[in-house]
Amino acid sequence: MSWKAFKLLQMNSKHELTGKGVLGLILLVLLAQTGLAQVFPLDFEYSKRTEYLLDAGYFWEDQQLEHPLPAKGVRWESEHTAYRWMLKSFDRWGSKIDAARDKSRNGIGVVAMPGLGFASQSGDAKTYDDVALQPRMLVNFIFHENIYGGIYSQATNEAASMPHFTGVARDRSRFGFDTGEFDQAYLGIKGDWYQVEYGRNRNIWGPLTENNLVLSANQPSYERLSVTLSFWKMKARYFYGFLEAYEEPGTQNVFQRYISGRMLEYSNGKNFLLGLGEITILSGIDRPLDLAFLNPIALHLETDQNNRSNATSADFNNAVWVSYLDWYAFNQLRISTTLLMDEFQLDDEDREEGRPDNMAYLGRLAWTPQFARSRWMGVTLFSEYLRINTYTLQHFVGTNNFVSRGELLFHPIGNDADRYEVGGRMVFGWPMILEAAYGSYRWGENSIINDPYSDFADSFIDQPFPSGRYHENTYLRLDISAEPLPGLQLGLETHMDLDSNTDGTFNSDLETYTAYLRYQIPLVFGGGQ
Repeated sequence: MSWKAFKLLQMNSKHELTGKGVLGLILLVLLAQTGLAQVFPLDFEYSKRTEYLLDAGYFWEDQQLEHPLPAKGVRWESEHTAYRWMLKSFDRWGSKIDAARDKSRNGIGVVAMPGLGFASQSGDAKTYDDVALQPRMLVNFIFHENIYGGIYSQATNEAASMPHFTGVARDRSRFGFDTGEFDQAYLGIKGDWYQVEYGRNRNIWGPLTENNLVLSANQPSYERLSVTLSFWKMKARYFYGFLEAYEEPGTQNVFQRYISGRMLEYSNGKNFLLGLGEITILSGIDRPLDLAFLNPIALHLETDQNNRSNATSADFNNAVWVSYLDWYAFNQLRISTTLLMDEFQLDDEDREEGRPDNMAYLGRLAWTPQFARSRWMGVTLFSEYLRINTYTLQHFVGTNNFVSRGELLFHPIGNDADRYEVGGRMVFGWPMILEAAYGSYRWGENSIINDPYSDFADSFIDQPFPSGRYHENTYLRLDISAEPLPGLQLGLETHMDLDSNTDGTFNSDLETYTAYLRYQIPLVFGGGQ
């Protein structure tokens, strides 16, 4: 593989902490031989560019099924293809993490990235009107190489302009902004074989860096405890989080909503990853923390069937099982798949009554042939098909749907929907990327996007897909992004409707044109005695 000559710099280092008695021994085990790495937020183009580089064969020694990938310095000086500038940009940011870690050996190292963004949108399906101002502040810190944390705050005058933003708008604005939030606020500790993190963040699981089938990048952040254990070529991942307190409309019922996930991941460290996972939504009126699901080993099915949950009924727990594959196979072809099972009818009686299987599928191919790589341009051809069945990731108790704060926890197309795309991407030697795709998107009248907390208590029967009178949109997507100066990002994202079955009040139009400009300044400071 081409990346072997330019693999990531290793960040492993040794740090010894002595102590007395059992406490000292425990601290010694936890803090010894660590290799700390932190991530940058999705909004910094970090995740998109990671995907582009993975498609081209880079970063596979560090590829995993949880995203974003850790940031650290990379070697780019000997790279003589169009990807050189992108690698250099990753190194510019990742080296800041390296520098902060060096400063933390005897104290604390801090990476601060203040930034400001602007966005404007037009088109028949635009979601906001004014020019959006988007100030951001990222602060990552590392203490004695092992303990880390991060705060990422945002504010804006147009909440719809920012993906996965769920800050509550106020009646009065301050300095021109009427809403803001801490999208991330967490603390953690990491060693060679473990990582424990608590705080506000999101778990993005799957082969892709952003739009995965479930636990996608569009999900709101939430408070959660996350644990990762590494052994041989395996990783065991677990998290437990609090989504929200949801007040049922028209009642005084307040549902406490939680999420739990576990996954076993295998990587050969070269070009192949495989994963199996389970993700569960829990809810109940004034429901306390459920210790049964705080158990990282026990599975949902066994817990429910043996009444080990603190729910009054198994109806208040809803789990899905997911398998993942990501393979940089041969001739620079990348194969990424996800299969999700929500309900699978094993009983003939259920099938005779017309109850369907609740499944979802994602398949993606990306080909970056060697002959299409030069100093001036790199070309990737890709195709993707995605289908989420009518009732998948939904429940006959609406508070157990895979949503939070009114937003989806899974792919933004919603359920009762499918979409395919074919297209190509050109990475130019001058810092610019052009991506074009042709696609078709359908969604039915029972789609959860119409009402995120709707249930299917009276309608769980097999029916044509997509259900009812469905929407259909055929489109051309054209995205252009550039980085003319270090830290300065500008771009244009377009969705041009080629055809839709819009008819009067039945609207399937999705046409939007979004222009953006962002600037971040990475700063490093710290140290100690």
